[in-house]
Amino acid sequence: STFIAKIGILVLPPMDCQSISENEHGAFQSLADSWASYAESSPQFEHVYAYTLFKLVGDLTGKRVLDMPSGSGEQSERCLMLGAKSVLACDLSPAQLALAKERIAQRKMLDR
Repeated sequence: STFIAKIGILVLPPMDCQSISENEHGAFQSLADSWASYAESSPQFEHVYAYTLFKLVGDLTGKRVLDMPSGSGEQSERCLMLGAKSVLACDLSPAQLALAKERIAQRKMLDR
């Protein structure tokens, strides 16, 4: 299925989830909840990865962003909070995309 708003949640066609091996797809499905918890609570994630990434990309005000692979939406959320006009979040894992959509909805940024 496809969800598109200011943050687009997209399972990429024409790739069918049944055609993805368990190794490529299943690992991310089974880790969706634990990855989201890790990313939210990890000082390493926040202070090393996120800091470095956003230092490199610069000012996001008014820009359209492609977040791929988006995982559970941590960086999509941050892009919107930093003023991105829109974010298209793409991931192979429907569970990760559901978490991303929920995260952005909690911030009331789906319709921005």
